[in-house]
Amino acid sequence: MNNDITFNPDKFYLGRLCSKHHEWQGTGKSLRYKPSPNRRCGACVECHREESRNRGDYYKKHYQRNKQRVIQNVKQWRNKNKEKVKEIQDRYRRSEKGRRCLIKASNQRRAKKLMNHRFNYSCEQLSQVKESFFNQCAYCGSNKQIQIDHFIAVNNGGSDCIGNFVAACRKCNRDKSDSDPKEWYTKQPFYSIKRWRMILKILGKTESTYNQIPLL
Repeated sequence: MNNDITFNPDKFYLGRLCSKHHEWQGTGKSLRYKPSPNRRCGACVECHREESRNRGDYYKKHYQRNKQRVIQNVKQWRNKNKEKVKEIQDRYRRSEKGRRCLIKASNQRRAKKLMNHRFNYSCEQLSQVKESFFNQCAYCGSNKQIQIDHFIAVNNGGSDCIGNFVAACRKCNRDKSDSDPKEWYTKQPFYSIKRWRMILKILGKTESTYNQIPLL
């Protein structure tokens, strides 16, 4: 049995050995789920994982075999349930994950249109960028309306990748726009050499390479 699961007594218990003999860490018993609305009572954890993997493989193969029919069925359902679809989309856009993914999609479309370098990144990595700047604006230090800013603007050839992202408040992001980051920042009343050096350090740049376009 795969023992990469941490035993949590609130979720699991040790029960009789399942029919597939998934033994938990030499105890002679199987790790089982406690009663839950989403799983059958006492289900073996490893059996449940195998079923989930097999179910996923089945749906992938089914989709490939019936791709056109599946797409057509989805279109018909969406046309019949327009109000429900709109409600789901609006709820997704308002969610934190939805906002991150919409920002990512917008950035990628813009970079593609301008034929700039792009390197794939996850929505979670966008959150990590903000955390690396302590959820504050890299330029002025504000902690309100924090967004993701392309350090080297996309309109100036900047790449759409994690190495070109800093956290910025909405005001600084709009004010900086397509300006050279150093030229713009040094003219601001809140300019701080300490913050500038912090930005360079996090991005892995130096004074002489700050305007180089990253690839990752």
